[in-house]
Amino acid sequence: MFLVFCLGCIIVVINLLVLFVWMVVPKESTFGKAVGNLLGQFKYNVYIRFYMLSYFDLTFFAVMKYVEGNQSTKLRQYATIASYCIITLSAVVPIFLMTIVCRRFEVMKIKHAKESFNTVVLKLDK
Repeated sequence: MFLVFCLGCIIVVINLLVLFVWMVVPKESTFGKAVGNLLGQFKYNVYIRFYMLSYFDLTFFAVMKYVEGNQSTKLRQYATIASYCIITLSAVVPIFLMTIVCRRFEVMKIKHAKESFNTVVLKLDK
């Protein structure tokens, strides 16, 4: 769980760095357009890839904590609450992703727009 948390923090920091670079460079330059495209990739692809990577680990942790049922300390009670949240998100997030794809279906017919959603489509294909 700690490594998943650390990887998530690293992804957020990289996203903030790319956002900072995008705000500093001229947007009309080639580098500015490339950074803007990279920032657009963070919008869906990077975070959804991270979710795909951590989905089974988080769900396994949540189910095992729920099955254990030991709530003898405050920390274990917090872990149980976190596991309830993770189990709920494990059911809700795939439905949310499917809704995004269905609502953006017309936009995804355009090749450039489809590149922003390729991870979402990959997630649904699997």
